[in-house]
Amino acid sequence: MSTATLFATQDEMVAAQSFAGRPLPDLLSELQTLYLEDERPWVIGFSGGKDSTVVLSLIYTAIEKLPAHERHKHVYVVSSDTLVETPVVVDMISSTLEHINLRAKEQGLPFTAHQVVPKANETFWVNLLGKGYPAPTQSFRWCTERMKIDPVSSFILDKVTRHGEVVVVLGARSQESASRAQVIAKHKVDGSLLSKHSSLPGAYTYMPIEDWTFDEVWMYLLGAPAHGAERITSCSSYTRTQVRASARLSSTPRHPPAGIPASAAGPVPW
Repeated sequence: MSTATLFATQDEMVAAQSFAGRPLPDLLSELQTLYLEDERPWVIGFSGGKDSTVVLSLIYTAIEKLPAHERHKHVYVVSSDTLVETPVVVDMISSTLEHINLRAKEQGLPFTAHQVVPKANETFWVNLLGKGYPAPTQSFRWCTERMKIDPVSSFILDKVTRHGEVVVVLGARSQESASRAQVIAKHKVDGSLLSKHSSLPGAYTYMPIEDWTFDEVWMYLLGAPAHGAERITSCSSYTRTQVRASARLSSTPRHPPAGIPASAAGPVPW
């Protein structure tokens, strides 16, 4: 399997790339400024998909570049296991979270990764067989909220109780749909990079890639160097198999953007 990527080093990639009309160093600087602005811890929602992978990579990179004494507040990475995912997805997510915890500890970075699961009375089989719910459909997706959203919401509220307020960092993008763009715009706080969370009091949201296109997400993932101390993220690799799996699971076009060489689809860190 080829391990070639579009850039040989992290610094080369950061210096050369622009996304949504702004240089990548500018976005990393924004992340650092926002991180240093207050004492509110961050919670990163990580699904293992392409968008949340990019967001996690950006934040890890930005904080890794800060002096040790400025890494003053915690960053929680939370992923929801519905308990009905395929083994490949479960293994990939679990391995990634383990790598985050391992590498963050080795590097002295304030990251911890956590996996949450639905309550016993809200699991898929309890609802389907025990409560008599019909199988989920496109118009009746009862499983999403109960099995995926609620466990993460409980995790966030626990951190709000502990810290007063938190910043939830999401990989949402306006291009995904018109309704998504409307929701993002509706909750914006004037004069701030943050938005009020639509349902969780004490939580604010930050969406660093909200203006990125689908192709730009792929360009970032396929361009990141995969080896050495300068890799864009030192925790794990977003392998060719995972990139393809992410594309298959995405509701957007299911292939990398045109013009990306096949050799660039080697291990790509998030």
